[in-house]
Amino acid sequence: MSRHQYFIAILFIIGCNASLSTERIAPRIEFQHFSFSTPNTDTWKLIDKTDRQAVFAIRHGRAIYRITIIENYIYDQQIRSLPAKEAADDYRNHEKFRLMEFCEKREMYELHDLTMNDEQIDNKVFYTMKYLTRNPQIFQSASLYLYYPFEKENNYFLIAHYCEAAPNKGLLIFSFESDFLQLLKTVSHITK
Repeated sequence: MSRHQYFIAILFIIGCNASLSTERIAPRIEFQHFSFSTPNTDTWKLIDKTDRQAVFAIRHGRAIYRITIIENYIYDQQIRSLPAKEAADDYRNHEKFRLMEFCEKREMYELHDLTMNDEQIDNKVFYTMKYLTRNPQIFQSASLYLYYPFEKENNYFLIAHYCEAAPNKGLLIFSFESDFLQLLKTVSHITK
């Protein structure tokens, strides 16, 4: 197994076309090391849940909005020993490379407006990467947020991904990014 999960490319390849469940969502979801409040259950539907991943979605016409939360383990000892920002930079740079590889070598889509920053949300630092992708079938605006619970020596971290996707940008008349950011405010590190 490689040192990173390559979920951004997988999300793009799979697309945001999963059928939306009507299953009731618990008000709070717990993984082994993190917990968070679920987004508004009147709007968001849980479409996938495992012990390390939760995926929520909204379909509005031909547009779909998705929140994916993943608890990711760090298997590489060198990455574990890095300060959080350096580990996040390594992950983001690797994901940037993968996005560019899909763009250039496989000609799956065009990549635009990729930016990487750090954002503080309720005294937690999230390392972000935002970008746009488009191909003849789909336009996607996406935000990746990484949360490392410790300044150094992290064995795991939280991946939070938000995307808005539609056949063209004009169909994305709503944004639910505020729900995503509200969810990030509720992230807690569980110490056992």
